[in-house]
Amino acid sequence: MLKLSKVTTIVLWALMVISVLFLILYAGTKSITEEPFIIWSYVLIVAAVALAVGFPIVNAIANPKGLKGMVIGLVSIGIILAISYALASDEIMTNVSIENETNPAGLMKYAGTSIITTYLLLGVAVISVIYAEVSKSFK
Repeated sequence: MLKLSKVTTIVLWALMVISVLFLILYAGTKSITEEPFIIWSYVLIVAAVALAVGFPIVNAIANPKGLKGMVIGLVSIGIILAISYALASDEIMTNVSIENETNPAGLMKYAGTSIITTYLLLGVAVISVIYAEVSKSFK
């Protein structure tokens, strides 16, 4: 049986060859419309999503002890999102020149949650970098 790395290498080369063939056909003849490129991009997006979801599942089945780290990561992200949602305001903006129907309370809550999540993750990243550098200096 082939190793997983060999299979992924073969698949990646095949996808690249097909993409280059599309490019050569389009650049050489100009008789192809953009529709095959759009369909091909959909195929690549579906493949990327399937692999992004499939490989962690395969890895979790092959290495059940690694599930602990994945669960900790998912719970951490859930906690950050819950904190962001709790801190976000659903107040409708009244000082803008846009009609109030275009900025409903739910949308304002979602936007606030997104902004606060970004700030919290930025803070976590900065603290992680500082911690890594400080802990490295004590070793």
